[in-house]
Amino acid sequence: MSNENKEMSPEEIEAKRKEFVKFYEEELPLLRLRAEYEKKLTKIAEARFQRLQIQMAEAQMMTGMDVEEPSEEEIKSMQDAFKQAAEEEIKSKKSSKTPKKRTLQKHN
Repeated sequence: MSNENKEMSPEEIEAKRKEFVKFYEEELPLLRLRAEYEKKLTKIAEARFQRLQIQMAEAQMMTGMDVEEPSEEEIKSMQDAFKQAAEEEIKSKKSSKTPKKRTLQKHN
């Protein structure tokens, strides 16, 4: 008789349930930290995007250009592209196993 066809007894079901509960209770703190980390990264990406928008507006004012304001759709598209670039940057940092060491070197 294979495990797939075997019916579990109430005691086995209760033991499995307790096993699952214990697993999830142990994982929750890590998941909460991960969620907080991801939220912080999102806030950073949004702040970078806003800073970029401000810099672009300042540059346009400095050049005296009459430039059309971007539509809501264009702004959304730029936000999505910026967030995607930030996410890709984060993924590439996570995938590098050894951190890059920064050192000061003397040039003679």
